[in-house]
Amino acid sequence: MDGVFRHEIRVRYGECDMQQVVFNANYMVYCDDAVDSWFQSRLGSRNLEFDCMLKNFHITWFSPFRYRDHAVLECRLVRWGNTSLGIKIEGSVVEKSGAASSANSGRKVFEATLTYVSVVPGEVKTTPVPNWVKDEIGLAA
Repeated sequence: MDGVFRHEIRVRYGECDMQQVVFNANYMVYCDDAVDSWFQSRLGSRNLEFDCMLKNFHITWFSPFRYRDHAVLECRLVRWGNTSLGIKIEGSVVEKSGAASSANSGRKVFEATLTYVSVVPGEVKTTPVPNWVKDEIGLAA
């Protein structure tokens, strides 16, 4: 495993604004969904034994996602703290078979850095990241 989790989405009409690009707040939703899917895939049934909350989110856009784009979000762990973890997400457009145009394929859309804080499940109390979570999610890049 190369330490990268790939999460694919298809941009829906309702996620776009009047400028016909994805509304800025939806990028945060995409990132949250990607991280949740990553953790679910790695932690499996133990996913409910670990919880974390977003503390910091920073994004830089290079171009927009548009309606019907096939997007891929690549998630990488970049840092472990005692009670926190840092994640970098790179979003880009990917080509799907049968797509009308491949001109946009590989186009970089954004980079985001996220910091999550480990909390006691069901509470808003910080707690160290369990070692079993570190083992399953992997080493920082």
